[in-house]
Amino acid sequence: MGKRGNGEGSIYKQREGLYAAYVTGADGKRKYFYGKTKTKVREKLNQALLEKQQGSLVTGPNQNNGAVFEGLARTFAEAECS
Repeated sequence: MGKRGNGEGSIYKQREGLYAAYVTGADGKRKYFYGKTKTKVREKLNQALLEKQQGSLVTGPNQNNGAVFEGLARTFAEAECS
């Protein structure tokens, strides 16, 4: 298995036996995920990468539901126009 590229997230094992992963959002903040198995963490990471690609990944505490819905509405409006 090769090294992941920039923006593709990272998976590692913590001292407590849990696995952790993180992905860096567009704003430069990291979102962390934890799980008992590497497979579960990989699933969470893949879901987060999909959300990041779609522009709906929430990484900061200052982003409320209104901002998320505005972003989704903008995305759907752009998709309907094309």
